[in-house]
Amino acid sequence: MSSREYRNAPIRPRVAIINQKGGVGKTTTAVNMSAYLASLGYKTLLIDADAQANSSISYGLDTNELDGTFYDFLISGTPLRSIVKNTMIQQLDIIPSNDNLYAADLDLAQLDDSKSFDILFRKLEDCGREYDFTIIDSPPHLGPLTLNIMRAADALIVPLKADFLALQGLAILYKTFLRVKKSLHQKLCLLGILITMYTQSQNICRDVENDLKNTFGKLIFDNKIPQNVTVAESPSFRRPVMLHGPKSPGAQKYKDFTLEFLRKIYGAIENEQ
Repeated sequence: MSSREYRNAPIRPRVAIINQKGGVGKTTTAVNMSAYLASLGYKTLLIDADAQANSSISYGLDTNELDGTFYDFLISGTPLRSIVKNTMIQQLDIIPSNDNLYAADLDLAQLDDSKSFDILFRKLEDCGREYDFTIIDSPPHLGPLTLNIMRAADALIVPLKADFLALQGLAILYKTFLRVKKSLHQKLCLLGILITMYTQSQNICRDVENDLKNTFGKLIFDNKIPQNVTVAESPSFRRPVMLHGPKSPGAQKYKDFTLEFLRKIYGAIENEQ
């Protein structure tokens, strides 16, 4: 990413993990990236903005017993402080979700067009930037809620499974990013594309990686997340992989990716100052 793409970026960024295609490692990336940021001493907020609530479940929350969710904050005006939950990792908080959030796209679509895409941005701005990083786990579709998330974010990370169909879907997402950047949020940047579920021995994985590098160049993160059993099973143990299997290849790669993310985002900010 050129530093020019991150002009006037805040020191405490909001980063959306986004892809309209499911099953590409979006929630896995949000959960584990947030965990490693917090373990490095950064005060981090993870926002579960997906009605499937997999980020919330991954941190051991019972989504049927919540006294407040992201939906309540977004639509009902419930104060952020009354919704935020602590996690088992020091320095990491979460705004949980549940299936109530399925109604959000309809609720947002019924608002006046001039306000419908700014709701989340204005609510988060009203709360200030208390956290060093805010990581947003986005829903697997492109609708009013996802557009709100893109408007509220400073940067996007796109996890991409190393297969042909995921590559095709990236073209649609990239066009949406360019439209949002042009019409809603000129300072929004695509920080990078993270290849997930990668198997070095498979030709399709290497072909997808080469196609991505030829098209997007430096937007591709150097670190790739391997297909890894420990990463896949950690949500069933209600904990991130750094706690479930810290010595596994997947855990090490998510740690390396998080360090690369920090170099990339702060390097871009410093180049602008």
